[in-house]
Amino acid sequence: MKREPLPTVEQLAEEIRHVDLSRLKNRLAGKSLVDFEHCLIEILGELFERQRGFSEAMAELAQNTREETKVLAFMHAYNVHEHERGEFLRRFANFSPIGRYFGALLNRLSDLEDKQHDSGKPVTVSHARQLVAIINTQLERMTNQANRRNEKLDQQWNLMVNKSADTPA
Repeated sequence: MKREPLPTVEQLAEEIRHVDLSRLKNRLAGKSLVDFEHCLIEILGELFERQRGFSEAMAELAQNTREETKVLAFMHAYNVHEHERGEFLRRFANFSPIGRYFGALLNRLSDLEDKQHDSGKPVTVSHARQLVAIINTQLERMTNQANRRNEKLDQQWNLMVNKSADTPA
């Protein structure tokens, strides 16, 4: 299996907009650590906004899909609904480039925290590690939400498929 390289900060910026991600490149010491933590907080806020927007959009798409009475119109609306769900997963799931980036960052910060603790130096990255852990938890929540099925919509899909099978061509 071929492993993809971790995404760069520039690639992350394609998905996490409205946040200056250049601070993710800074060293993990002093003032730059504070800037780094502020960037992580902004990313977390952006992820919460994306999840809220996704929830609203999916509820509206599901409602519009359920209101379709013609088989072809329903199938088209259902495909749009599923496409949007898949796009959200592709961009924000814990296995997406963003998820892999923050998973690797969490490992790096945990290793650095252990190294600082073991050497008797002041531990400076604990707060940043906790923020990255919260980001990873949020990405996991977003993944679970996008993977959740809409049972009413699925039942209606089954009815429409059966209806189309009963209709002569």
